Amino acid sequence: MIASDNPLDIAAPYNESITVETVKLKGNVPGNLLVAPGQEARVDRYWPALFRGVNAGKSHGVVNVVCYGYHSMGIETIREHDLWFEGMSNSDFLNVYLEKRRSIEIEMIKRLVKGLASAKPPLWMVTIINKQDLWWTQRNAVQDYYKNGEYGTAISELQGMLGNIGFQHEFLPVSLTIGNLASLSGEVIAQNNSGYDNVKHLTYLGHLFRRFYDLSSKNGGDK
Repeated sequence: MIASDNPLDIAAPYNESITVETVKLKGNVPGNLLVAPGQEARVDRYWPALFRGVNAGKSHGVVNVVCYGYHSMGIETIREHDLWFEGMSNSDFLNVYLEKRRSIEIEMIKRLVKGLASAKPPLWMVTIINKQDLWWTQRNAVQDYYKNGEYGTAISELQGMLGNIGFQHEFLPVSLTIGNLASLSGEVIAQNNSGYDNVKHLTYLGHLFRRFYDLSSKNGGDK
């Protein structure tokens, strides 16, 4: 979406990153965006080299994408998932699934903070809270979860390591795409929230891009 000629296009295709991708930023923003795979199985392989780049001062910003546990499943049916058991309703599965995925988000932010502990300031970080269309009616709880829970504690730890001048962080809520959370066969696990329409979608998406380009262009660096 960052590299698209029209990043506000809600029909823009999305492909999962399975290696580190280098994306040239549009306009007059200097440098590139390095897109790291976030799947658990690929973290150990690809993240250490990126940490070394940040710690050496080659990269000056980090964007972490979370989604309050509403991660796409990529499976044909929920019955294929390790968390499903006989007799579960879709609602039962969703509750267990969200709890598990949120715990993984916390594990990943702790690994991220550990890897950035020796970063060369200044460093900026943005946490994109994705899938806003699925948690819109819970937005106050979602904000509290990330800012005042374990995630916020991890960010505060990084702040303490790098200092108030050397580190800047902010949360940006958004939906990069709009769609129900569903299995590949069409089982709907979570629906879009009522009241979240295209106007809200484009408003938040536009704000995200403006803030991202502002941070990128003002903080300099190669990447």
